[in-house]
Amino acid sequence: MKYKKVIVRSRQVVLLPLLLLPLLILPLLVSTTSCDTSTAITRASAQKPVTDSQPSMPNDPAQDIVGWNGIMWGTTRDQAAKLLSVYPARRDANRGDELLIDGYKIQKIPYAVKLLFDETGLHRVVLHPTSNLHIPDFTFRTLREGLRDKYGLAPHRETNREVDFRRTVTSWVWQRAHGTVSLEYAVQFGSQRPMIGLIYAKKSVLPEL
Repeated sequence: MKYKKVIVRSRQVVLLPLLLLPLLILPLLVSTTSCDTSTAITRASAQKPVTDSQPSMPNDPAQDIVGWNGIMWGTTRDQAAKLLSVYPARRDANRGDELLIDGYKIQKIPYAVKLLFDETGLHRVVLHPTSNLHIPDFTFRTLREGLRDKYGLAPHRETNREVDFRRTVTSWVWQRAHGTVSLEYAVQFGSQRPMIGLIYAKKSVLPEL
């Protein structure tokens, strides 16, 4: 009789760990599943491509061309001269309705800037690189990339061949509600150095018929 009781107790001792084993394994399975799920999510997020920022739209008011360097279209010559006194701006000796700036720099490259005025005020700004050290193709790419980053891809590209002057001018044009900016690349016949121009212009408003 005592022998049977010992057997029963030994069986109880063996069965007790077996009954507790699933309770010990279940948390391990749950934690492993959660780790696998989080790993899968992390891998999926890592593989998901990052959406590029959209270029500005033609009617985006934040990227409208309303002047140049803080000088609004319609600003008078005297007002513009005061606002640009830090450079400083000077009047053209040959044409009193223009302001000139020497040494205006974009990406460390100096430019000559010409601001043109009429009875409505400022309506056009022309920039040309002046340093003999600048590389035309590099300067052109720098300007085009800067304009593309700000205004998106140029929707207009024009090529004009001036037979009389034996010159070919290719223009990339960005248009906005109140102005345009044009990047020009001109090649003169017989010259190995192209000319680069950056032109900001007030958008003309056609009179109603």
